[in-house]
Amino acid sequence: MIHASKKYKSYTKLHSYPPPPSNIQTLPSEDKSKMKIAILYISTGRYDIFFKKFHKTMQKFFIKGAQKHYFVWTDSKKIKNTKDITKIYQEKLGWPYDTLMRYHMFYEIRDRLKEFDYIYFFNANIVIKQEITKDEFLPNTKSGLVGCLHPGFIDLDLEFNIVPKKDAAKFTYDRNEKSLAYIKEGDGLAYYAGGLNGGAKDAYLKLIKDLRDNIQQDLDKGIVALWHDESHINKYFLDKEIKALPSTFLVPEGWEFSISDKFIMDEECMKDELKKKEFTKNLLSRLNLIPSLELEKLLAKQSELKSYEDRRCFMQTAINGYFDLKKHTKILLLEKSNPKYGGHDYLRGEKQHKNVSLRYYISRVNVARKLASLIKRRLKKYIKRNDKI
Repeated sequence: MIHASKKYKSYTKLHSYPPPPSNIQTLPSEDKSKMKIAILYISTGRYDIFFKKFHKTMQKFFIKGAQKHYFVWTDSKKIKNTKDITKIYQEKLGWPYDTLMRYHMFYEIRDRLKEFDYIYFFNANIVIKQEITKDEFLPNTKSGLVGCLHPGFIDLDLEFNIVPKKDAAKFTYDRNEKSLAYIKEGDGLAYYAGGLNGGAKDAYLKLIKDLRDNIQQDLDKGIVALWHDESHINKYFLDKEIKALPSTFLVPEGWEFSISDKFIMDEECMKDELKKKEFTKNLLSRLNLIPSLELEKLLAKQSELKSYEDRRCFMQTAINGYFDLKKHTKILLLEKSNPKYGGHDYLRGEKQHKNVSLRYYISRVNVARKLASLIKRRLKKYIKRNDKI
């Protein structure tokens, strides 16, 4: 738990938050029959580096045919007002308030958001990788809300389905009873990521107001929930029927999904050859997505590893390879710690210079060498062809 500073508490009490935007343009009149979707996006500090790619891939892949309008809270000079982008000036608040106070920001334009059929919030470092249809993404439950299962709290089962972890104790809910984000031990069937959510207009506007109020009440008591706005949205979703997007809609770069324990031989199985054979036979009969001979080799290799963690790591890498996560990824979360973006501290404005590692320099040199080699080969072909002429 993080305690709110006294300075910040007094600021939120004395001033409306944030100042009501006066620079919101009137939406262009377009085909009235088109579904209208409001996209909420925060890009303060150096996070503007992600917006161009986000906007381009959203336009290309996200619910084709819908009228999409982007509300962007930013202090960047690079992002401009356009036909489909409304820029709202927002100064950088510092960590964790840049993320915690997002529902306060959204609440200030609630009247404008009433013009839309659906409203969605997307994290700044998101890129859409393949087509997303309205049937996949729009709400279809009584609550009218959509959340995305956090990739850190799911398993791949034996049928390669993405399912929430069964042990609720593993979910990192806020356990502070004084916070309005508090969830008691044993409650909860899923853990949702804070970086992607939305829903039908009325349902999401209510969510915005309720979360704004809950977060403000916590701040007034000097409390910041464990995982900020993410903790609050998990509490809000707790007693509601939410359309849960699988974690392929929010895959971090370089990620491997966790796998079910049913893929892994336990200690009892390792000590008993008969049980080991039964385990292998059971997996061969149920796991149809991996060729039998290859699966037998994997299980034989697993049985040679002594520790449970080694066996889990080995099988997790192998299963993810067969699952082909890149092929299934709908939305990618770009890795903010990647040196090409400057790293977390640089993006947050806590450092003036990018964090560039030696490994990054080496990778750039290798890319340059490969490019030079390719150019050299092409020049040779070109010279040969001209000599023949």
